[in-house]
Amino acid sequence: MKSSLFREAYGTNSLVLVIILLIVSCSDVTEQENREFAERFREEVNSITSRGADSVLRIDGLTSFEWDSLFIFKPYTAIADVESQIGFKWSDAETTLINQSDDFNLLVFIADRKVVAFSRVPRNYGDFSKLESRGPFTVQNSRFKVKNELVGDQPWVFLYVTD
Repeated sequence: MKSSLFREAYGTNSLVLVIILLIVSCSDVTEQENREFAERFREEVNSITSRGADSVLRIDGLTSFEWDSLFIFKPYTAIADVESQIGFKWSDAETTLINQSDDFNLLVFIADRKVVAFSRVPRNYGDFSKLESRGPFTVQNSRFKVKNELVGDQPWVFLYVTD
């Protein structure tokens, strides 16, 4: 009855517009959280490297949401490989563009067998490309050694699993 009144008063197109706006606004929140996480990541890595010594980055200290598993994917990882590693089909995997890009690492956070967040972390913020394992990393073991290295004659920051 209420939906009929809404359609009479505002039309079907208005209802569709409201639904689209709700979906888009939810997506914007996720994208904003992704950018905020990447910025916190960059700031923490910069803080660690400015101290001049190799130190440890704790991913759990950078997140503002609950998660229990973290997977890290290198550039050009196939979507099928992402889904195989996380153990289920992820409808938004293709929107990350990890399979088409070489300028970021994809961090995927899982809770209760669903993706609760992901972040495209630019490789120049800190590069996970030398990791042997993609995960899963738990909240307790999501610690990575931050190391300054030279790539040719350019300084670059790589992250490694801690011992």
